[in-house]
Amino acid sequence: MSVERSIGRHFAALHDPRSPTQSRHDLVEMIIIAIAATLGGADGWVGVETFATGKETWLRT
Repeated sequence: MSVERSIGRHFAALHDPRSPTQSRHDLVEMIIIAIAATLGGADGWVGVETFATGKETWLRT
């Protein structure tokens, strides 16, 4: 099992308080990106966004 799936299963039961019509991104995917970005050296939301944009192809695989 991949790390992403393992993390995803861990957070799958987490309640997403956001409005379904206002949510552009899956909560679990955002958590996985935030964890990966932090491990990659991001130290804030701008860093997480920069990481996600730069690694988009890799993240989609």
